[in-house]
Amino acid sequence: MKHSLIALFVSFFSIIGVKAQTVNCTNFCVTQIEIDTLNNELDVTIVNGDTNQVNYPVVIVTDLAGDTVANINQLFYLFAHLSGDTVVHSIPTSLNDLTGTFTGTVYLSDALFNITCSYTVPMTCSLVGINEYAQNISLIAYPNPASEEINIQLTNFTTGDNLSASLYDITGREINQYQSTSSLITIKKENLDAGIYFIRVVHQGKYYSKKIIFN
Repeated sequence: MKHSLIALFVSFFSIIGVKAQTVNCTNFCVTQIEIDTLNNELDVTIVNGDTNQVNYPVVIVTDLAGDTVANINQLFYLFAHLSGDTVVHSIPTSLNDLTGTFTGTVYLSDALFNITCSYTVPMTCSLVGINEYAQNISLIAYPNPASEEINIQLTNFTTGDNLSASLYDITGREINQYQSTSSLITIKKENLDAGIYFIRVVHQGKYYSKKIIFN
């Protein structure tokens, strides 16, 4: 499925004459790496401060020895890491736990245009204010995966603010929109098919995204 999707979009872009939009790797920052032992995943939070999106982003993590410890099959799970978005990339891992701060390398690749950026973590962002901003906000999804409903919660939410969200399938098709005046939005499965989806939350003009799964 992965390769057929890429081939389809490469063919489409070739027909209409669109050139690859090269991202500037210095405009991205890996702000946090956490482990989800329940789902055997690493949650890698990356901020896109560039003007271009990363198409079908593939995130790979290696340790200090250069061994791949997350996403060994080099798969993508979202249709795009959009410009301005803070995305929690949840990728399968062979690690059982994280002791202290993880040290290694994070690779972020554009699967459509074959562009790869690498980051030594922990890292200090070159974009002014991005570390403080990104680390103060977290997007949490629970339970995830789920069979009936998934709660989406934004930490450090100010009471009275407006929270909105959009649900997309893996091809980027918008499925539904949600509004809330609290920090919590509930996504019900209802008529949705089982599979991977992409929730994009908007708060105070900033965007946060995360993969969710319905069984």
